[in-house]
Amino acid sequence: MIQNQADETIAKARRISRRLKPSRKFQPLRADALAPDSRCVKGLYSVWSNDLYTVTCRHFAAGWPLDGGEYILLGIHCEDGEPRHDWRDFQAIKNQLCGPEWEAVELFPAESRLLDPSNYYMLWCAPKIPIGKFRGRNIMDPENCIAPQRGWAKS
Repeated sequence: MIQNQADETIAKARRISRRLKPSRKFQPLRADALAPDSRCVKGLYSVWSNDLYTVTCRHFAAGWPLDGGEYILLGIHCEDGEPRHDWRDFQAIKNQLCGPEWEAVELFPAESRLLDPSNYYMLWCAPKIPIGKFRGRNIMDPENCIAPQRGWAKS
């Protein structure tokens, strides 16, 4: 009986995932040179944008809270002011500005430290963030997922 319920749940999730729209292809960010060097050199401030997002990038040589090393603070907001919070887009932004092997966290702070500047999202990025026990890459197609998942954009 439990196996039948699990099979029904998986079948329902897969029916839902077939109705989901696939991700659109992410448009790379372009540098908007507001600092002497828009390549986000340590200590300099730069701004990047595409058709959906504007991203501020601050690269610090030292001061990461966990080991005192380098880190990058990304501030992301949508051009239309909407509360768009798309994980795949944020991953692509992190990869482009910090590198595919850097990691990022988004903090949900204590209420006493709350910042909520109108749909502005912040990612703290570092070469290694010792959180979780991820052992390898795992990306699934919608047909194989248990929970509904939209498809990847064709590239």
